[in-house]
Amino acid sequence: MLGVGVDEQSRNSGSICPAVNWEVPAMCSGESNRPGSCGQGAGATVRRVMGFGVVAAMLATVTACPPTTPTPSSEFDSTPFFVDEFSGSGRPDWPTWKLGDGFSWNDEWNTARPKNVRVEGGRMVIEAHAEEFEGKHFTSSMAWSTESFLFGKFEARIRVPTGTGTWAGFWFNCVPGPETVPERDRTCNPPWPAGGEIDMLEHVANPTMAEGLGWAHSNLHLGRDALGYLDNHRNTSTLVDPPAGPAGWHTYGVEWVPGEIRFFIDGRRTATHRKSDEGPNGWWPFDTVPQEMRFALQLGGWVGTVDASAMPQQMQIDWVRGYRYVGPR
Repeated sequence: MLGVGVDEQSRNSGSICPAVNWEVPAMCSGESNRPGSCGQGAGATVRRVMGFGVVAAMLATVTACPPTTPTPSSEFDSTPFFVDEFSGSGRPDWPTWKLGDGFSWNDEWNTARPKNVRVEGGRMVIEAHAEEFEGKHFTSSMAWSTESFLFGKFEARIRVPTGTGTWAGFWFNCVPGPETVPERDRTCNPPWPAGGEIDMLEHVANPTMAEGLGWAHSNLHLGRDALGYLDNHRNTSTLVDPPAGPAGWHTYGVEWVPGEIRFFIDGRRTATHRKSDEGPNGWWPFDTVPQEMRFALQLGGWVGTVDASAMPQQMQIDWVRGYRYVGPR
């Protein structure tokens, strides 16, 4: 969630797959690493992100991918063990959620005020405002789970904002601690990115960026021992353009099992990442490091200048559900 660098050596890394017709999946089960494998027919334009933020454009003659096969439900419990339908009103349910309060990651100051985060109309709303607050020009918030997770199937139905400079996310992050340390200064054990990060959704609202407005990102962050974007930090990323863009309601999900992570949009698999892709000496924290779930609406930073005139902007979460992993299919 802290950036979009892409490693070309990883399967699916940097794929940008426009879904002209959502009945044709954005990737062939997310298992192709061939440029052009995501096109929608002969002459399709296929773009791949290469290196760290360097964009290449390629033209390829390709064949549309066949329909994906749904993952058998026997791999997960059919009844969710973690669920929030966001009924009622007011503060998001405690003890399910902790709320961001009193720190800043980018150009926003996060607060727990109802103005910035609340439940209303059957949804959790995270709302950004243009206002002077604690030295920042904007306020917003985030919510993260008090419970940590290791494996499972997780989904959330989300609508993201499109105001320039907004940056909405739904992800898992290695659990920071201790609680007595200010949130901005807390680190995971092992530190990020060694502890891992699983991004089911990042939406960057900046139409001037190649991976900006209209694209839904899914990412993995992992690195053996580097803090920040150093040599040992790898970010594998897949970008998909769902119909009507992410600004419509979409269900973003992940199937997280030992040795493998699969991303989905509206029930269609968009990418698969495997431990085996990292090689015999590769780093893969996702089998051992518990993660906490997060929703956030951030502003600015590497995303670019925020359009203050477009405020307020909302990220809305209709529901979130988690299904326990019960064993291999």
